[in-house]
Amino acid sequence: MDRDNVKKTIYFVRHGESEVNVSPVLNQIRDSKLTQNGMQQAVFLGKRLLKLPIDAVLSSTLPRARQTAEIINTTLKKPIEFNDLLVEIRVPSELEGKARESA
Repeated sequence: MDRDNVKKTIYFVRHGESEVNVSPVLNQIRDSKLTQNGMQQAVFLGKRLLKLPIDAVLSSTLPRARQTAEIINTTLKKPIEFNDLLVEIRVPSELEGKARESA
């Protein structure tokens, strides 16, 4: 089979619920970690993803994404790579620190 014609399927997963997600104020806290609910979401997703043909796990280096990937990978047991290119964009400065409902 020609390597250029190999079909790849990519599954995108956002991190589980994090401390910054449940905050009433919009902040860009880069070191925000998962809440207990976020950890449970990652466990649940790991079990669901086990049914799919996954070869590797790629993740952002942000703590909430790393935690999500590592929890998922306790079930998948696949090679895992963390990459700064997958870090999300920043909250716009005009929204930083404002209440979520005012945004």
